[in-house]
Amino acid sequence: MGLFSSKPALAKEVASELKRRRPQAGTVMAVGHGDGLTLVATTECLALHRPDPDEGHDEWEFIGWHLITRGGWNQKASKLRWTLADDTTTFVTLTEPGNIPDVFRDRVRASIVVEQSFPAPGGGHVVISGRRKLAGDQGLVWQVSTLGAARLSDPRVADLARAKAAQLRYDYEV
Repeated sequence: MGLFSSKPALAKEVASELKRRRPQAGTVMAVGHGDGLTLVATTECLALHRPDPDEGHDEWEFIGWHLITRGGWNQKASKLRWTLADDTTTFVTLTEPGNIPDVFRDRVRASIVVEQSFPAPGGGHVVISGRRKLAGDQGLVWQVSTLGAARLSDPRVADLARAKAAQLRYDYEV
């Protein structure tokens, strides 16, 4: 960010490549830099850019805000962490986080229409979320995740998850 500017600092060539690869990304809201990476928070997604100078090409990963089930900023370690619905977790170290931590939290929250937690048989919880994509109006994306000892591989937990998800879908989509 410039001294008197509120616009995030993003190299012109990286901004052009982002727009070319993900035209629906929307407005750049925050930019963070780490060792060999740039993290860009847009209105629609989180974009991770890792240039590969040895190969002469850029690697991009785009994560819709509605796909992030949990995550956050660890200020002490300068790490941003996010977990997707499939339990894939990513950590990035940001030496210059900019406003990424705040925008990350706000955009993930903005995607949540409904999120409810239910005690699971055998311990833990089942979490049902109805999330909206933050680009366009495409309905809700429903996700089921577990916390603690709950596992969807347990038929009792899976049955509970199906029933609660069906009820929430009925309540919010009909």
